This record gives sequence, structure tokens and C-alpha cells, in this order.
Amino acid sequence: MLKLFLACTLLSAAYARRDPIAKLSWGNSDLVVVVTWHSRPLDWLSVFPLEHTAFVLYIKGELKKCNADIPVAIRSKVLQCIEMENFGGREAHSMVHFIVYNWHSLPHLTHFDLDVNSASDERHKNLASLTPTEFETWVEGVETDPFRTIDTCMCNIVLEKGIWKDDGHYGYYNAMSWFMETFLEMNTTGVTNVRWPSGAQLVVPKWAVRSRPITVYRVILELLSGRMPSTYNTVTEDTRLVHKNLATLHWAHILERLWFSIFDVAYMDSL
Repeated sequence: MLKLFLACTLLSAAYARRDPIAKLSWGNSDLVVVVTWHSRPLDWLSVFPLEHTAFVLYIKGELKKCNADIPVAIRSKVLQCIEMENFGGREAHSMVHFIVYNWHSLPHLTHFDLDVNSASDERHKNLASLTPTEFETWVEGVETDPFRTIDTCMCNIVLEKGIWKDDGHYGYYNAMSWFMETFLEMNTTGVTNVRWPSGAQLVVPKWAVRSRPITVYRVILELLSGRMPSTYNTVTEDTRLVHKNLATLHWAHILERLWFSIFDVAYMDSL
């Protein structure tokens, strides 16, 4: 495992050389919404308090274009729109790509989201109804205790009990345990519960992202950067790192259940 960490540490120079993304200035935006965009409309993003919000869009695949498809209502608040292939890592790939390439200029709060939502989503309706003073109070609450309630994490929290086992699709608990032991320095002996944000949709403060070293996110990015496999059981030659013969799409599912353990320094106490 030491060799793996050393190899990933050496990635820093390579990333610096090939970094295609300019470092961003967030201005007075307390909240930056990073959206993985594949095919659905994004008009619902206008429910966010736009005076305090900016957007970064990751277009995955060929179905949408930055120049033609960004809704007019949010266009002035889109600081960056990135078109790339539809990596097998899906939304998890967008998340760690954003973190790695903006590590030295992370926003105050980052809300990771998908194009599957709408203005009818309770999380967004609650945020849209806040007055400026209430929004400021909400920001302070997220800073203080970001991962406990739907109001602060803007996520639907799932708590699975007594299911820590390697049982196949949307399971892979042995791989989760390997990742937590190897890269998060967690002892998973006796762990039977899993707590995670459904859909990898959540708000994360800058301090929580940086509670882990950038090397951890570079490892994740390598796990997720292979091209979309043709089947769940196919490991393509483009998959950078492989554990237990799991391809990038497997790791996208696994990471969905790992985000709280990565971002939340009190994760074990929340189970």
C-alpha cells in the first residue's frame, strides 16, 4: 500500500502539467453548486438563492453543450462549464475532479448535485424559501454541523443497519472496508451499519473536504477515471487502479456509500 500512496503522490506534478481548468474565484458566492449534467434540463437550478450561489457544470457525454443548453435564468451565475466524456465514475468522478483541480481555491460551501432533480425536491424548496438572514444562518449551521440533517447537508440520509457484507450489486462492503482501512485510517472491525447521502447529493464545507489530504482524492480520481465499461463485470484497460477486479462503474456505486466516511470526521460516532 505504501507503493500506491507514493505513486499517487507523484501524480501531483502530472496533474499540474495537464490541468485544463483555470483556478476560479468564487467572489461573494457562499454556495457553489457542482452539477453532473448528462441529458435532463437544468431550469430547476434557478430555485437556489442566486445572489449567493454560483454554478459549475460538468457535462458528461455528447447530449448537452455549454454554448447552447445552459438555461438563461442561471447563465450569468455559471462560472465554469466543462464538457468531457461520460466516465464510468459518473457523478463521483465530477466530485473528485472538482476537488482535485480546485484544491487551493475551494469555495466556502460546495453542493454536489445531479441533473435528476427538480424544483419540487424538498431540499431545494426549503433552501429557496429562505430570507437573506435565514440563508446566512443556514450557512453557519452547515459550517458547524454539516452531515446530521437534511436541512444542513441538503441530502437524503440513508442509514443501513446490519448489512456490512460483500453481497454484490450496490453492496461491495469488503471493498468499502478496504478503502476505509487503507486510505481513511479507520478500523472497520465490528462495523455493521452504513450511513450515506443518497445519490451523492450533499453540501460539504471546505474544512470537511480538507479533513483528508489531497492524495486521497487523487486515489479516488484514478479509480473513477476509466471509461464506461460495457458491462458491470468488465474492467477496461483504461481503468487506472483496480481492487478486487472492480471497474470504475463499481467504484462509482461504492463511493456513493463512502462520502460521509470521507468528509465527516465524526462518521464512526454517527452510525
